[in-house]
Amino acid sequence: IISYTADLASLKYNTNVVYGDTDSIFVVAPTKPVEQYDPHDIENARLLRRRQIVEYYKKIAVQLTKDIQIKYLELDYEKVLDPAILFTKKRYAGPKFESNTDISDGFMAKGIASTRRGNTIFLTKLYDDVIRKILSYTPIDECIKYMYNGFDHLMSGKIGIDDLIITSSYTSESYTIVPAHAKVAMKMKLRDPTNPPRVGDRIGYVICRSTVDQHIDMTSPNFKKAKVNLGDVSEDPNYVKEHDIGIDYIKYVEKIGNQFKSFANMGERSDSTGLNSFHDSLASVNKNVSTAE
Repeated sequence: IISYTADLASLKYNTNVVYGDTDSIFVVAPTKPVEQYDPHDIENARLLRRRQIVEYYKKIAVQLTKDIQIKYLELDYEKVLDPAILFTKKRYAGPKFESNTDISDGFMAKGIASTRRGNTIFLTKLYDDVIRKILSYTPIDECIKYMYNGFDHLMSGKIGIDDLIITSSYTSESYTIVPAHAKVAMKMKLRDPTNPPRVGDRIGYVICRSTVDQHIDMTSPNFKKAKVNLGDVSEDPNYVKEHDIGIDYIKYVEKIGNQFKSFANMGERSDSTGLNSFHDSLASVNKNVSTAE
């Protein structure tokens, strides 16, 4: 149904469908250049354009429902992201406008690094800052410079340990391939058998330059299954603070740097309809299953 709706919206209403998922389609609003709405006030021009977009897609949703002619199914205008960054399917961000086009209903982010629970505070904050700068029409080169400055601060040791903690859920005491957080949990258990991490806990850890612990036999059966990997250089943050163990900032850059490639590759923003691109405005039309006869 969504594929048919997307095709219909594209062909009949000249709407540029970016993608459709299980219950909605995202479209790039076909509007005039924003300056033409008010050449003297860019903010008012964006407001006028947004009002036009919302009214247009409310009408389109009603018309598409009539065109599809499927009982109990109707399409609703859902929201406008103005502006928006669309990275891939189900990964996007932007200020959201629903019924009130004058005041944003908040910042919407789906599937991106800053929304993932286990990421470090450093990554979450830097990623969110860069996103918001781009969406505030800050020149892209300035956004990228800000991003690199953040990594410079990291490499210079200016980021505190608490902002570098990675967390993961400890789901089992037995792993075929032991992940970093599970190795840290095993170390914590050996250090304090009376208060071990339990299955279901979230384990926090930081990546260290070296882990020297004379009280743990790293050749014991607990560690044999895993090769030397991230877990071997990951540690309990409290233990790191107590023993003044150095942080491996290079490994942090290697681990989280890929999250920022989308920004570095974004280049000059435009009204491109491809993924990993900036859009002046995206509208969403949502499927609504009605129970009425």
